[in-house]
Amino acid sequence: MVRPSALVLSSHAFFLDRPAESDILSRCGIAFAGANQYEANKGNGILFGIELLDRIDLRGTDLVVLSACQTAKGEVHNGKGSKSLQFAFQLAGARTLVGSLWDVPDQATALLTIDFFKNLADGQDKAAALCKAQREMINYRRSLFQDDHPVYWAGLSLTGLWRTDAAPK
Repeated sequence: MVRPSALVLSSHAFFLDRPAESDILSRCGIAFAGANQYEANKGNGILFGIELLDRIDLRGTDLVVLSACQTAKGEVHNGKGSKSLQFAFQLAGARTLVGSLWDVPDQATALLTIDFFKNLADGQDKAAALCKAQREMINYRRSLFQDDHPVYWAGLSLTGLWRTDAAPK
């Protein structure tokens, strides 16, 4: 089976704050076409974190970028880390993930993502590429708007294998 080396999903995502008795991965998801129109036996256009584990095999996928709101937002469990949509993608096999910690602005996130991939193409490791893209966003916001509020640049986080030479062969 051929798997992508990189996967970028740019859409709408969510994390529902509900009582702790419900499974965390059933409270987070990402919207696709048809999310606003339910058709019986055709799904609802929403991929929940729990469904991801049953439907998608990302073993061998080096990088997943979840360019959507709240993809890294979840619940922290002592000794087990944070469970979120980003965590579900890791469980599905993705080696490295970029996700968002809060509701991120569309335009700023798009620019950050573009700069992140440019930096990767220039040979930087994933952590350095994201860091440089964030610094570039800070400078851009300062020069145009005299504003460097973290909502525009700090919402994306990187987890997993960040170094190119650390990836399994």
